[in-house]
Amino acid sequence: MTGERDTRRASRETWRALADLVSEEGELEVVHRRWECSPDVRDRLVENLDSVGILGGAGALVRRQSPEGDRPETLLVGYGDGEGWSDPGANLEPGESFHECAERAVEAATGLRVTVSGVLQSHVLYADDWTDRDPVPHPFVLFEALYGEGTAEPRGSAEAVEWFLDPPAELRYEELRDVV
Repeated sequence: MTGERDTRRASRETWRALADLVSEEGELEVVHRRWECSPDVRDRLVENLDSVGILGGAGALVRRQSPEGDRPETLLVGYGDGEGWSDPGANLEPGESFHECAERAVEAATGLRVTVSGVLQSHVLYADDWTDRDPVPHPFVLFEALYGEGTAEPRGSAEAVEWFLDPPAELRYEELRDVV
């Protein structure tokens, strides 16, 4: 089941999830972006929706005061796939909110436990393969989180973590530059 009906269902679920987030957070600006992927990746998104009833993910930008104390630093993660620095993020798990997903993603990638606050960005990534099928929408919400204590170290699929005062040249997605 990977046809037009699946795309319509994914769209309904995406907008339902974002509407729930708007009711919690208030007005959101949504960035729409095409995500070129293989047919297998697109099919896995649809299978995930079929098997666990969810699509989407979340991440967080963790901030701390710089050692000089003049402006905040932002923690970014390198996943080793050569696509640049990114926020720690993950896909939603069954029964999990976007907030919970972002907190879990930060801990899984960096070892830091954080509490997320406001939404920085919300995205709908349209997983589009080279076939003639419609793209599958995949919502992603980026939160802000404040650093408490502990040392950030790469964990799980993260190969590097680093604090940045300014955005690095190599970012996984350009919209991130606006909030780093």
